[in-house]
Amino acid sequence: MKASSPAALDWASAPQILPWAIEYGRATRYDTVERNTWLLHELGRDALRSYELLLGSELPPTKRRGYLILHFSEREAQAAIRLNAIRTSFGAAVRMVSEADIVQMEPVVRGVTKAATFVEKAGGIRAQAR
Repeated sequence: MKASSPAALDWASAPQILPWAIEYGRATRYDTVERNTWLLHELGRDALRSYELLLGSELPPTKRRGYLILHFSEREAQAAIRLNAIRTSFGAAVRMVSEADIVQMEPVVRGVTKAATFVEKAGGIRAQAR
């Protein structure tokens, strides 16, 4: 490939990319994708009930906007703590949710997820109208 093309690969950095490529290959195996899809389906099945448990049913519906980022290992959870500090410094309302709280909301994730980040009042990024 040409170095000026949009998808150029510097072959000298291939050894650095190899661990990522192996992890990507594992994550995109058919059985892994099927399992994760099933878990996400089960997690989202009772999403409204789960959010009410997380945020409290006394809050008005507009206050319940947000999303969960699941962390499947201790390493991901530790990295999330650092990322959440950055998010908070930019004004985002984020908080960590423990494994026990997640399992209480959705028992199907027992033993699969270690923690989660709840990002409040966020559902996407929208360009400001001019």
